[in-house]
Amino acid sequence: MKPALELIWVVPSLASLGGSEYAAVTFARLVVGAGHGLRLLTGPEVHPAWRALLQVEGLSLVQDAHGSPAAMADALACLLAARSADLIQFMPIEAHCLAWLDQRTVVPVIGWEPTDLSPRCWWLPNTLQQRLHELDGLLVLNPDAAIHAHEHYAYRGRVSVLANTLLSAPAKVSALREPGQVVGCISRLSAEKGLEFLLAAFALLLERCPRARLRLWGEGEDRGRLENLARMLGIEASVDFAGGFEPFGGIDEVAASADVFVLSSLFEGAPVALLELAARGRPLVASATSGARWVCGQAYPWLTAVGDTRAMADALADALSGQGRTILGGQLRQRFEQQFAPARALATLSAAYASVLAARPRA
Repeated sequence: MKPALELIWVVPSLASLGGSEYAAVTFARLVVGAGHGLRLLTGPEVHPAWRALLQVEGLSLVQDAHGSPAAMADALACLLAARSADLIQFMPIEAHCLAWLDQRTVVPVIGWEPTDLSPRCWWLPNTLQQRLHELDGLLVLNPDAAIHAHEHYAYRGRVSVLANTLLSAPAKVSALREPGQVVGCISRLSAEKGLEFLLAAFALLLERCPRARLRLWGEGEDRGRLENLARMLGIEASVDFAGGFEPFGGIDEVAASADVFVLSSLFEGAPVALLELAARGRPLVASATSGARWVCGQAYPWLTAVGDTRAMADALADALSGQGRTILGGQLRQRFEQQFAPARALATLSAAYASVLAARPRA
């Protein structure tokens, strides 16, 4: 992306090890690596893993002590007063973005929404349908999200489908041999991830594969509820809540820790967990969200209807039988290399920025 741009990104929280935070940090490093200046404004807490990764030349991490939408809008105004910017980017498009649009300057604003923008995303602001058109550009993570932007939100500006990516293409990883059969899951432990459906599907799987184990990697507010649900289903002895892991340095070990991985989300943009695993050639079972279909491909055979526990149990049993695991893992890796490579993602972001700046000259 030339010439170099002066960018300000607003990411209200980097406190957790989630997929949206992962994407923000990954693209921040890619953008700075391409020669651009970036000031990344966030809230009062930054997870140590993200802080370490953001210590790169050309990137300035700015923390607002309060983190509220009004406070961060004031902090953004101070950043612009100190040094102008070519473009401001918000991720996600929630209250902090809307607060800035209330007092915006002539600097163009682009929104990056990590969800699929469907009506099922209950936490999106009620006013977004009236306010989305105020953005100079919109970045989304899969083609369905672009459709929702136009049809549900009536957005008439430029929408760019930004293929989510990793910092680099990793080497292929094979499963370590362990006793029994291990199903792995990397997921935030929160409502939209549909983990109650995964636990129910795993309970059905145990009827056919009694030696199977479910290993859940991730953190979140739903952990206690999910642990109780595992007990109520009588499967707690076969379920391991493994907690979080260092998102870049620890992924190879996690990717090798299971025979097959599963994601039971109710909706997704372009899940980083699936990308990390697909890039390493690991076989996947997933609910057929728009994000999973985008990452795995529409014809991938182990995509199951959202919330269909029997279908998910059947797909897991098929995967654990060994039939097609190597072939399908290879197909996922090939799709990652073709569709989600870092250079391709950076080129899409470059084109989106150029389009916005061409339509609205630099401040």
